[in-house]
Amino acid sequence: GGGGWGEECEYEELLAGGCPEEPWRYGRDLLLISFLSLDLSLDLSWNRPCRYPEDEWETFPRPFSRPFLEPSCRYPEDEWETQALNYTSGTTGRPKGVLFSHRGAALNSINNALIWSLPQHPSYLWTLPLFHCSGWCFPHTVTLQAGTHVCLRSVDPAAVFAAILSQRVSHLCGAPVVANMLLHAPGAAHFGAALTSAAAGGGQRVKMLCAGAPPPAAVLEAMEGLGVEVTHVYGLTESYGPAVACSWQDAWAGLPPRERAELMARQGHRYPLLEGLDVAVEAEAGGEAAGGE
Repeated sequence: GGGGWGEECEYEELLAGGCPEEPWRYGRDLLLISFLSLDLSLDLSWNRPCRYPEDEWETFPRPFSRPFLEPSCRYPEDEWETQALNYTSGTTGRPKGVLFSHRGAALNSINNALIWSLPQHPSYLWTLPLFHCSGWCFPHTVTLQAGTHVCLRSVDPAAVFAAILSQRVSHLCGAPVVANMLLHAPGAAHFGAALTSAAAGGGQRVKMLCAGAPPPAAVLEAMEGLGVEVTHVYGLTESYGPAVACSWQDAWAGLPPRERAELMARQGHRYPLLEGLDVAVEAEAGGEAAGGE
């Protein structure tokens, strides 16, 4: 999962200190670590243990006994300086190392807020691992909007349901497999009834960005029944996470659920601050889609 809140603090502190970061997933095997060491041509060392207290981690934020940022905190001299080194999932074999610049991460952080119409003070649940593509730049996006980071020890459906209701979570991200996991978990019906009741009373509404393979129409339809508004996005590690989104259109509201879900599963349009986007036409090798298609 996203790890404890200490991992989120450590992430921000490393960047503030001018250190590029490579998010580590707990439990990474030695073969992958060896590959990274060879690929980087340097010795890898574990970062110092988190200095923040681990007891009662659910109560974050709370006052710290020392300043959050070290005295050596600095802004980058050049916006193109490397902020992070991320590795792709390696589904095609050896994972590729991808460098993130401060500029790129900042732009996509703003993109996230724009594409989601993210209000101030959101409550964001970390069902998307922080080690995956720097959490799609959401560590910065949520902080930009003075939001609350709600962290999990693991992506367990019962813990997700409890956190959404108790912490009044408004936003979360994940792959279609996460949505499918929630739909088929024990207690899903009870959670859906509680969330739908809260939304009907003008209260809590939950939005989810779903990325990766297009979510099946059945999953989108079922998530809607659960009370979660899903937006399909797509991107790459090389594009700092999602770069295109299938934004909601009011004309879809009157359509049958299955037909509406099929439209919501499309790739959509480019993010506002993305310089350009080429869409390939599968039927025509090397071709591109015409405007509006």
